[in-house]
Formats: sequence, C-alpha cells, structure tokens
Amino acid sequence: MYCTKCGNQLPEEADFCPGCGTRRPDAAAQPAPAPLPNSGPERSYADSTRKVGDNILVGLDGKLRWVYEVNLWTDTTIPLLAWKVILLASLAPTLLMLVLGILEGSGEQILFAFKLYGYMAVGMTILLAISYYLVFVPIIHGGKYPLIFEMDDQGVNHIQMQKGRKKAEALGFIGVLAGALAGNPTVAGAGMLAGARTSMYTPFRNVRSITAQRRRKVLRLRAGASENILYIHDGDFDHVLDHVRSRCPKRVEVREK
Repeated sequence: MYCTKCGNQLPEEADFCPGCGTRRPDAAAQPAPAPLPNSGPERSYADSTRKVGDNILVGLDGKLRWVYEVNLWTDTTIPLLAWKVILLASLAPTLLMLVLGILEGSGEQILFAFKLYGYMAVGMTILLAISYYLVFVPIIHGGKYPLIFEMDDQGVNHIQMQKGRKKAEALGFIGVLAGALAGNPTVAGAGMLAGARTSMYTPFRNVRSITAQRRRKVLRLRAGASENILYIHDGDFDHVLDHVRSRCPKRVEVREK
C-alpha cells in the first residue's frame, strides 16, 4: 500500500506514513484517552484496582479506600449530634439558675429553672428541625453528602470529596447557629471549625472507644475530645470493623448499638 498524500510505500504494521505522517486509510481509529480524575484522594481512589470488599478498593499505596454518599434526608447522625449540642448548651443557664434557687431556698426559682430548660429545649429543637430540613438539606445539591475514606495500618482519614466541601460549610453553620442561640461561644466556634474542616484523621493508637451502629451503617471512633464517624456499606461493615479493632489498643472495647 502507498500513502495517498506523498506516494511513499507504507510498511504493513504502520498506521501512519513515515514520510509525511498521514494516517493510512485502513488504520483503526484510536480511542480518545479517558479524562483523568481529580488529584488527591479521589485520584488515588480512581487508580485503585484490587477489591477487598463489596465497595472497598486497595490503592497502589496499599491503602483501603471507599466512597460513601450520605443521604441527608434519611440519615439522622448529623441532626442528632446537633440536637445533643443544643441540649447541652441549654443546660448551662438552667444549672446556674438551679444552683441559685437552691442557695436561696426558693422553690419557685428551682421550678422556673426546670421550666426554662424545657422551653429552651423544645424551642431550639423546633428551630433546628426547620433550619435543617427546610433550609440546609434542600439547598445542598439534593441532600447528598459525598465522602471518601482512606485507611491503612496506622489510622483512618475521613475526607470530604471536592463537590461536598460547600455542603460541609453549610452544615457547620448549624453548629454556629446552635451556639449563638444558646449564648455559648464554644459551641459556635466548634461549628465554625467543623465547617472549615475538609478531612479528619484518626490514628488507631489514639482510639479510646469504638461504637458500632450497624443499622445506621456508622462506626464511631472516639480519640480524646474528637470523634471520627465512618460511614460503611452493609457488605463491608465487618471487614472495616475487624481492620480497625485489630489495630487499636487491646484495651479498647467495641460497643454494639
């Protein structure tokens, strides 16, 4: 066969003319290369090739990775956490009034302290439900919260995928709102930090308690004052739990809920 442009004879194995570079007419079209995934953990997850569970892949660096998309409409972990923070924040002024009532021997003030706590708890619960389910969840891309988890022999990393970082900022604002309503700057500050955080790494050697909540598909790792929440698919729950338990200090017990 000869080149249709310059007339040079084409080697049988050549797809292009060695003289002018023109593609030979019967050469197979080369597929376009697939777009590369984002850099960082998402790129590492895309490069993973070996499966060790229904949804867990092993990367070239030996780390286990899985992706979990939290449905904010049905998952109760986040609103329950915010509700507990609100109740604790409401407790501070109630305890102050209760102590004053006891010191003064005023039964009316003691009764008022309990009523005040009840009113604050109910009011803030209603406000939380409205702000979470009628404001935050609908505007956060349909209520989906994508996460990626990285785990090796030393620890586990809970990472917000790039399209989920704006969601975290909005969810962190719930903590700010709760702290502001309760007049508690510590709670408000914690909410701001939660909104700004893009990942949370927990070394297994620092874990003090493990709570397994299979029904919610959640594994909670308590390390000091922080808690790392791992979302795990049903078919991978035992695999992840065994991996974590075998690498934490032996004194750490697993509580099943």
